[in-house]
Amino acid sequence: MNKLELGNKGAGIVGGVIGAAVGLVGGPAGSIAGGAVGSIVADALKDFAERTLSSRERVRLDSATSYIADGIEQELTAGRVVRQDGFFEGDANFTNKGAELLEGVLLKCKAQYQEKKVRLIANIFRSVAFDASISAQAAYQMLNFADNLTYQQMCIIAFYGRKLEDFGLRLFNDRFHIYKAEAIGLDTWASARDLLELFRQEILTAGGNSFFEHTVINPSNLSIAPRGEVAFKMLGLDKVSTADISEAMRPLEYHDCWGISKENTVNGVDVGV
Repeated sequence: MNKLELGNKGAGIVGGVIGAAVGLVGGPAGSIAGGAVGSIVADALKDFAERTLSSRERVRLDSATSYIADGIEQELTAGRVVRQDGFFEGDANFTNKGAELLEGVLLKCKAQYQEKKVRLIANIFRSVAFDASISAQAAYQMLNFADNLTYQQMCIIAFYGRKLEDFGLRLFNDRFHIYKAEAIGLDTWASARDLLELFRQEILTAGGNSFFEHTVINPSNLSIAPRGEVAFKMLGLDKVSTADISEAMRPLEYHDCWGISKENTVNGVDVGV
């Protein structure tokens, strides 16, 4: 049987450290909340350690465990207090909302074939643990949403969620349907479909308008929508590397060889061709 190797972040250590740290930061109430979170994390890790796992699943769970523990400790060091609205309270055996969410996060992380997604999905538990405004329903919805995204799509959200000028990309400012597929290549069309999918799910918006008010997508006219901002924050997409984001967006850059005659823009600013 392959068992989860937790190294120096063993179940007891993680649970004890988190519980004690929360108590120091949050006082008596924080001690209760911290103890609950520490117990949940410890129980979850012990449970997964007894499951039969492939070598790749074990690696992903090791990574997710480290990300979750490190993330919680970072939040505590920054002076934040674990939510104290009862999210982590309830009966044992994974019957409270916090325990259910943690198990869901670990299961999703275990199953990822794109391993760069593991850290971002693990961030969901970190985000929810310190923000009482995020309901259980919203957390589960975000978990399923993130699971269905590709890493490429996460990079696209990260691009529109950050300062676009940081990337220096010259996005073409036109509708995709005016180009022939063979003129701009399969990668660009694949990226265009990613944009459309994120637009349909109201992660991206075009000039503040909804999907139903637009039938075409213009990359340089897009921006992140309120729902996208939530995803950006909960998934920790501000930590995605600039190199990965630039690579994901490069198929959407304008190239003179496409032969369009109208002026082009960079993030809505005219630059010419």
